[in-house]
Amino acid sequence: MLLTMDVGNTKVAVGAYDTERQVAQWRLTTNSDRTEDELGLLLIQLLRHRGIDPEAVEGVAVASVVPPVLDLWKGAIDRYLNRPVWVVTHEVDLGLTIRYHRPYEVGADRLVNAFAAAELVGLPAIVVDFGTATTFDAISPEREYLGGAILPGMQISLEALVERTAQLPKIGWARPTRAIGQSTTEAIQAGIYFGTVGQVKEVTRRIRQELGGEARVVATGGLAPLIGPELDEVDRVEPYLILDGLAAIHRRLRALGEW
Repeated sequence: MLLTMDVGNTKVAVGAYDTERQVAQWRLTTNSDRTEDELGLLLIQLLRHRGIDPEAVEGVAVASVVPPVLDLWKGAIDRYLNRPVWVVTHEVDLGLTIRYHRPYEVGADRLVNAFAAAELVGLPAIVVDFGTATTFDAISPEREYLGGAILPGMQISLEALVERTAQLPKIGWARPTRAIGQSTTEAIQAGIYFGTVGQVKEVTRRIRQELGGEARVVATGGLAPLIGPELDEVDRVEPYLILDGLAAIHRRLRALGEW
């Protein structure tokens, strides 16, 4: 049994894989105030709740953009599972040529998404990840990670609006039924939702044009099921693409004898 883990700025996604099949997944809050003991016990409880024997876990493949929280999870896994933790960085052999000017600046999550697109979706590809930030990653037919674009995510946009504007309420997410909101909550939801749709359409159009006009587009991340179906440009919605990508990377590097 392999565990995969995406340590993001606001959420930690965890998947459990029996060979190539995902058998369980969880989404947790990123919290640097938790101790290794709290995280370790939480992980044990999650596994047992789904009928997974912690002793059956062979190791954990991780992508992280939050180093302090990664350190906590590594300590928890070492103490409570006593299993190896394999961390994806730009130096790991992913079979991709990284064309970023400074490869060390690319988030591990973006590289894993690019690898997953190459393996599971087909190339050329564009990955749109609806996370804390909305990121776009372009992969050429020659398995080159070309880079992409980053814009504020929907939640960041909402929080900035509420924080800097008096008398605006905090709201939850739901797909607006119309662009003309008839309450402040409806107006905020419509503005951020349809505004994000417009941004994604335009950035995707331009990236696809730079790729030569053809590219498969996959939407992923926590908000992908909410906004992905709104976009004709999106070919597939894969909320847990990064977890599948980590599992595929583990298979590759184990075959190469590196993990």
